[in-house]
Amino acid sequence: MIHRVVKKLISKHVHVSRLNKMNVKLAVQVLSQSVGSALGYLTALNHLPSSANNTADFCIKIDDLFDSLNSRVLLNRIKPLLSAACSSSKHLEEWRIS
Repeated sequence: MIHRVVKKLISKHVHVSRLNKMNVKLAVQVLSQSVGSALGYLTALNHLPSSANNTADFCIKIDDLFDSLNSRVLLNRIKPLLSAACSSSKHLEEWRIS
């Protein structure tokens, strides 16, 4: 029996056809918190090389960026970057280039 770490990902997320090349939904699903966490987990178990941590960090950073640009409510206590941007929110820190 095979156990999948990221159950929502299927082959079309990795093997992109011409029709799916510009599918933003697939990109958002791949560059997500859950994929970043899974890569970090598999790296910690030595199933992936330590360099996969860089990809994990990238996925989480892009997920945060998507959230910060896609806010729909004034206040979201679970994921603050889904809240509206204001001078006291984490958005400016997230958008700062380091």
